Amino acid sequence: MAIHAVGQHVDMDESREGAARDAFAFGVALLSGRVTVGADDPFEAGCGALMSAVNLNDPEWSPRAAYVLGMTLFNRGDLDGAGNYFTIAERSGHPEWSVGGLIGRAYLAAGERRPDEAARLFEEVIASGQDQFLGAAWYNLGTIHQQQQRFSEAAEAYRQAMQTEDPEFAPKAATNLGFVLANYLGDPTGARQAFQAAIASGDPEQARLAADNLSVMDELDRLRAAGVPLPSGEDGVDVSVPTTEGRVKRRWWFPRQR
Repeated sequence: MAIHAVGQHVDMDESREGAARDAFAFGVALLSGRVTVGADDPFEAGCGALMSAVNLNDPEWSPRAAYVLGMTLFNRGDLDGAGNYFTIAERSGHPEWSVGGLIGRAYLAAGERRPDEAARLFEEVIASGQDQFLGAAWYNLGTIHQQQQRFSEAAEAYRQAMQTEDPEFAPKAATNLGFVLANYLGDPTGARQAFQAAIASGDPEQARLAADNLSVMDELDRLRAAGVPLPSGEDGVDVSVPTTEGRVKRRWWFPRQR
């Protein structure tokens, strides 16, 4: 009887794992538009499938589903719902997806204008060493430092983000690094190198922004050489978080009057 009971337990665990994995895959497929469910709203159906995966309490797939669901709700502006699922992911103890829950809470703190808390949480993500979150954490930490006018620290965070070679955040970090070096740290040569790195990344949006910034720098150099008074400008930095739409705020290099 004891051997039979152990066998049942293993079968139940395997069944739960399979159900959670299937629910997760179905939810992601619905949210990405790869499958449809007739007249049902694919967003609601996708979230429902992910909730099912979370509720199955599988040690591998439930934390993953909680993180993805949290990010999905966050991108839709449901901050309370997102926070609930980020907490589930963080408390799961999963070596990867618990860090996903942690960075999710950092996004919430940044979005709710709690920069000190957000910075602390991003630093905890960095300390975790989970590669897939490092680019986002370093980049967003840089934007917080930049908003707080801690420009040397912002520049270092952007450099660290670039070193991760994250395909989304490294190019954005290069653009922002160029902005900080040109405007605040008096390093136009470094700024040009950063903008060139953004162009070389192949990210079409950041390559365009960086090329625009380089063109503005060239024009400003021409105006300076001609002795023309220069206008001042404002920093266009934002706290950026990953979104399914890939949103990014425009960034322009402007000189600042001393």
